[in-house]
Amino acid sequence: MCILIEKILIKKFVEERRKECISAIQDKIEKENFEKTMEWVEDYIGKKEYGEKGLIIFASHINNFFEGYRISIPVKNTLVVDSSPYIKPIAELLDEYELYGLVLLDSHRAKMYVVSSENVEEKSISRDIMSKHHKGGWSQARFQRIRKEAIEHF
Repeated sequence: MCILIEKILIKKFVEERRKECISAIQDKIEKENFEKTMEWVEDYIGKKEYGEKGLIIFASHINNFFEGYRISIPVKNTLVVDSSPYIKPIAELLDEYELYGLVLLDSHRAKMYVVSSENVEEKSISRDIMSKHHKGGWSQARFQRIRKEAIEHF
């Protein structure tokens, strides 16, 4: 069973789909497996986390398998009962919400952003690279060469 659920109106969706599936399943063992699997699913749905807008659940009681993922983007409600995992909606979701990065850089500071779905992670680094040279000491050419190397290294 594969379930994609948006957190809005979740109980109503799950209950309606449960009734439809129960009425369609004829085999007693399959019906029992479905009921026990749905109990696992409902337990998982009952626990909420901050920032969660959707769930992806793969479950099978008869195979003693349960994997649940809480995601920060809304998804179209889907419940698929099949003998193998149905991952097409998840693959489409990954195509829509690719991971990308952004780097803002000058000679003293860098800010890096990693964006995935609605999450943005930021990291900043800075380095004190000499920008002025006081009277005496190094030649201008040597100072510029060393400064350029420090900037490139940064």
